[in-house]
Amino acid sequence: MLLALQLNNLLEDEAEDDTTPDQFSIGDKFGVATSTVITSDPFPITGINVTVSFTATGGTIDVNSDGNFQTSRDVVNNDTVRARHTSSALNSTATDTTVTGGGVSDIFTSVTAGAANPSETGTIAVIMRNRLLLQ
Repeated sequence: MLLALQLNNLLEDEAEDDTTPDQFSIGDKFGVATSTVITSDPFPITGINVTVSFTATGGTIDVNSDGNFQTSRDVVNNDTVRARHTSSALNSTATDTTVTGGGVSDIFTSVTAGAANPSETGTIAVIMRNRLLLQ
């Protein structure tokens, strides 16, 4: 019995910390009001077995919808994260916040509503095409 406990302890000691989360995806928001605080829907963080520091560039994040938005927060497995930023003051303009943790990142984008005209849809398509080209 003692040998089995020692072997179990040895195996636990050799387990490596997994600080790289599974790829997460942040849903973008379109047609938002200008100069308005925009918050993403919560997205889950999985695939880690230790606490990992997550950061936001161009905005802030909170954990488990606690409302404590900061540029850096500690996250554990199965926590949810939300990104937040202020939308552009201009119509048909994208604002990005990059969320990164454990070497994995995604971009939360909000695009402000455009003037009510037929070219608005084309403008949003160009913004999204350019974003894909930059990634």
